[in-house]
Amino acid sequence: MPFQTVKFPEYPQLATFLAYYQGVEPETLSEVKSELINRNEDYDYCFLSTTHIISLEQLYSSLHSSIQNHVRGTMKARTLNTEVIFNLSPVNKINDALKIFGVDDKRQDVIVVKVFRSEEQEQFQDIEQAVSTVLGVNSLDLTDDVLESKVDLKKFRKVFKLAPESLSGPETYTKGAIAASLLRGL
Repeated sequence: MPFQTVKFPEYPQLATFLAYYQGVEPETLSEVKSELINRNEDYDYCFLSTTHIISLEQLYSSLHSSIQNHVRGTMKARTLNTEVIFNLSPVNKINDALKIFGVDDKRQDVIVVKVFRSEEQEQFQDIEQAVSTVLGVNSLDLTDDVLESKVDLKKFRKVFKLAPESLSGPETYTKGAIAASLLRGL
């Protein structure tokens, strides 16, 4: 069971499916991108590029903010999937956030996220199978080590406006990225 289930104590009614896929064909990711643009309900997931994600903590921070906004009715995006992408981003425009953090057909890996009601959690195995079928590969374990090996540090530092000499490792990069995302627009 390589996918993860993420639950936040404040929101026990919601559970998040989180899975990582590697070795996905660029044509498949182009098709996914096209289907997302066309709002195909079979692709009602949040597909994330690993280019600008350095840790699970960064991802969990975005998930928590997105779920909180969803529950409170204060989302800035139309869908919860897009809200997750927007909350990863230090930029104020949703379209820019989608370009930076959304599915990238030039890479061969992708993170898939979907928030469900907790009672639907039993379906996660079926969801993992469905996404694996769409992407043509099986999910793998998503860890901080995997994310650190996949992040493009040069692009990451540029997007989050982090000076390389002021940061000394993944933990400080994570804190800088989360802070930049939380302070967006202030």
